[in-house]
Amino acid sequence: MIRHVILLTFLTFTGSTIHSQTITQTLKGTVADKETGRPLAGANILILNTDPPSGTSADSEGKFRLDAEIGRISIKVTFLGYEDLAINDILIASGKEIFITAELQEKVTQTREVTIRPGDTGKTSLNHMAAASVNTIRTNDAMRYAGGFYDPSRIVNGFAGISNSNNDYSNDIVIRGNSSRGLLWRLEGIEIPNPNHFSDGQGGSGGAFSAITSNVIDNFDFFTGAFPAEYGNAFSGVMDLNLRKGNSDKREYAFQTGMIGAEISMEGPFSARSDASYLLNARYTSFKILSDLKIIDLEETNVAPSTRDLVFNINIPFRKAGSLNLFGLLASSRIGKTVVHDSSAWKTLSDRWEEMGTQSSSTFGAKYLYTLPGAKTYVKSVVVYSLYSDSWHEGYVDSAYIHTDNYTSDYRYPSLRYSFLANHKLNSRNIFRSGVTLNFLSGEMYDYRLNSTGGYDTLLVPSASGNLYQGYFQWKYRSASNLEFIAGLHFMRFSLNDQSSFEPRIGIRWQMAPGNVFLAGFGLHSRTESLAVYNALVRDKDGKRKPLNDDLELSKSLHWVAGLDLMMTSDVRFRIEGYIQYLFNIPIVNKSTSQYSTINSAERLTDAILENFGTGMNKGIEITVEKAFSRNYYFLITGSLIDSWYCAGDHRRYNTYYNTRYISNIIAGKDFPVGRNKRSSIGLNSRFILRGGYRYTPVNEYRSLKSKKVVYDNFQSYESQLPDFLRLDAGINFRKNHPKYSWIVMVDIQNATGRRNVFKRRFSYENGRIVSNDIFSLGMIPVFNFRLEF
Repeated sequence: MIRHVILLTFLTFTGSTIHSQTITQTLKGTVADKETGRPLAGANILILNTDPPSGTSADSEGKFRLDAEIGRISIKVTFLGYEDLAINDILIASGKEIFITAELQEKVTQTREVTIRPGDTGKTSLNHMAAASVNTIRTNDAMRYAGGFYDPSRIVNGFAGISNSNNDYSNDIVIRGNSSRGLLWRLEGIEIPNPNHFSDGQGGSGGAFSAITSNVIDNFDFFTGAFPAEYGNAFSGVMDLNLRKGNSDKREYAFQTGMIGAEISMEGPFSARSDASYLLNARYTSFKILSDLKIIDLEETNVAPSTRDLVFNINIPFRKAGSLNLFGLLASSRIGKTVVHDSSAWKTLSDRWEEMGTQSSSTFGAKYLYTLPGAKTYVKSVVVYSLYSDSWHEGYVDSAYIHTDNYTSDYRYPSLRYSFLANHKLNSRNIFRSGVTLNFLSGEMYDYRLNSTGGYDTLLVPSASGNLYQGYFQWKYRSASNLEFIAGLHFMRFSLNDQSSFEPRIGIRWQMAPGNVFLAGFGLHSRTESLAVYNALVRDKDGKRKPLNDDLELSKSLHWVAGLDLMMTSDVRFRIEGYIQYLFNIPIVNKSTSQYSTINSAERLTDAILENFGTGMNKGIEITVEKAFSRNYYFLITGSLIDSWYCAGDHRRYNTYYNTRYISNIIAGKDFPVGRNKRSSIGLNSRFILRGGYRYTPVNEYRSLKSKKVVYDNFQSYESQLPDFLRLDAGINFRKNHPKYSWIVMVDIQNATGRRNVFKRRFSYENGRIVSNDIFSLGMIPVFNFRLEF
């Protein structure tokens, strides 16, 4: 019996030794004009480094299809009158067909080949109006980076200028010293509510992890400054996600399970007679297993964090009448602590304390894309309905097991959004783009706190509504001297406070020599607050609560960026960018004794009267050295020096909470092909993060000891710094390819060294002295996953 088991195991892991036939997979896609999306019929597609050479041509609709051996390949796409395009590091696996989109740029004069590389910003951003401070993330990158956990937010944390959250529970994105509150989330070209499970709160952009897993996203752009005129209502960055389309030729399935849950996806055509396709992905997670195994400490939380999410994308092409996409997201999360209904077991007040939080989000949208006759102009319309809800209850249970809330909140934000974009290519030199976005926003908000009289204070006006109107125009000019000049104007008006903003944007890209680019950008950017901020009931000088912040203006930021993007070798890129951001119109408590500014807030703001008199500045320099995946390995090394400060109501200058001074990342990995014909692989990936600690306000020890309570030295706000943040993430995977399916075993380890970084530092007065108490982030978290694709 033992011999049979050994033989079966041997056959499973080394089946390629017995079945030595070559395994191939379908590589297919489309070839189109980069500016208009017009199919380029007859374009040539060649697989590089094969013997004999293998290739094909695109058909009348720009589509191509060919078979490729499993492994990693590169292709070259050519078309008369267009610049050649090379696409590297395409992972061919047996379980799933591969689809790519090759966008070629029309020549102005005889020019060079353009190469797409992982994370490369040189001519590769999906938004063709982007000039500077943009990273394009490919699906392969999202699956590869250690510690990414299939989360777009954690994946981009390795790029220059990006600081991860101080708390390992959170995926907040701190961009160039800005609060994560300034980030804009978009899906399929339109703004959506915060898509993260266990989101930060009202106005926050982060959470624990994204409900949109990297298994369903296509390549996407991530902007860190001076973004094009198409983007509004953001002043720190833009996460511009796209969902990939399902396979229109073949039904495919994937199943994944591990220590924190399970995931299943399916995609394929609706029928053999139609090119319409669907993609569906469902996931359930629970941290109970990690808690039971003592891998993570949930402390008193006995309702373990759990989530559910569902993402779908239906693509319906109409041949000459354009295409329609129906897409959606459903997500929910729950966490809490319940009381044991046995009063004899209660020893402390904490044993009687209950709290429960639930969140849910739903987004349903339709996108219509149509190319006008002549193939010079296309239009895109997107309409989305979203509903985001957030509920929290906390309080004590008495001996009769009756719960009384000390605090309770319930938020519901329904919204309807519509966007229209028109893109026209006048000729190879001049491209124009314009559009409008209409946002119809509303909120139902209930927020109560138990007061000393036994009644409840109402903290918010219970309902609000407002409309956000946006419009923009962009022009890109391409000269014969390899210079691209992009000019644009964004207009925004918010009806709730009658605020308007005209925002000029400029971008420059000049290719000084093949592969060497000078880039620059300038822009004015602004952002609204959450409806809860405008509707907060704040105490006036008579102690009465009134909506005193409903006239807040837009927060604004001016961005300047300049840099160089240089190809050192055929697969190594060096990039340097410098930036200055001047923030103004920032809400502050405008008192000579106040140091408060919303610059330091990641979510809902303080219970005080706010005025738009705050300022701040972020400036820094960023360096990136990146090797594209070739010869079975890759690396990404980034370093950033930053300075971030603000001025508050006392007119003094202070460090911001996010002024870490420096940020560094090293991401690297290598694949080892194994087995006969090298059809299987072992992958090793790692990420090392080292940055300065976030800031805190020190204690005034003399005054504290004198008053016998903690008194902070507010004139030294955010002057002290937590210890440096250091973390090593690691991952290992084994992929086994069979003729009809493939399976992958993955172990991803966050914080592989187990270092407990300081999350917060608190102070207390005890026995005549000031005592500091550090709260630490999580230790090592190993996550095992098994994935089957067929």
